[in-house]
Amino acid sequence: LAQIHAFSTKASAEVSGHTGGMVDDGFNNTYWQAPDNVASQLPLLTITFDHPVTIQRIILTDGGSDNFEKVDRAEVLHLVYSTGKTEDITAQDTPNDQTLTVKNGANVTSMTIQVTGLFRAAVAIWVAMTEIQFFGKN
Repeated sequence: LAQIHAFSTKASAEVSGHTGGMVDDGFNNTYWQAPDNVASQLPLLTITFDHPVTIQRIILTDGGSDNFEKVDRAEVLHLVYSTGKTEDITAQDTPNDQTLTVKNGANVTSMTIQVTGLFRAAVAIWVAMTEIQFFGKN
């Protein structure tokens, strides 16, 4: 499978110094961080591609690269594709890269990734993701 790079990545919420674009910048020493105590909606990312792609796998590095145990981590990601299809994928609670299989990501030009379940840290008010990489067919 080929790596697929996003044309644009935007977050519904972010913390200064840890913007949404850091989640797919290719570096494992940066990360996206957002408040997770918003009553109305947990944070989401909007990913846009510059042409239709087929996403088959996501490699997720969860949590903050320098404070994994001190932030909440994504457990369930709700994916909504430009085709109207959706799916939920479940992560493991690990600071290591993990490969997640995607089933409904054919011929998409954009997707939203909403964090709908969390691995909770003791006193955290932030959720963080170090890196999301997309793989499939360009």
